[in-house]
Amino acid sequence: MGLLLLLFTRKQKAGKIITIVVIIFTLLSYSALSNTFLRQLEYRYPPLITTTASDFVSGEVVPQVRWIVVLGGGHISDQNIPITSQLSGASLVRLIEAIRLHNQIPGSKLIL
Repeated sequence: MGLLLLLFTRKQKAGKIITIVVIIFTLLSYSALSNTFLRQLEYRYPPLITTTASDFVSGEVVPQVRWIVVLGGGHISDQNIPITSQLSGASLVRLIEAIRLHNQIPGSKLIL
């Protein structure tokens, strides 16, 4: 649409804006670029609870957490496939980690 405005109308400014926005969204939708941004956020903070044997032996104190929020990552609504197949891979990994944390932190509640 932006290229059509650029080439065939006098609305050059609108055509440039639309074209630039589409190019940016296209670049951000590629997993290599989006995963780069995600890694920077994921590795910024240490894990809440680690699973190494030394942490359990040392009696690491579990922090006071009231809620565990699980962000969505996509799903498909199809009654012909199992419920676990309806979740995207990212959603399933997030849910499994949230359940693991919920089992280790007494009194916590899951928010999906």
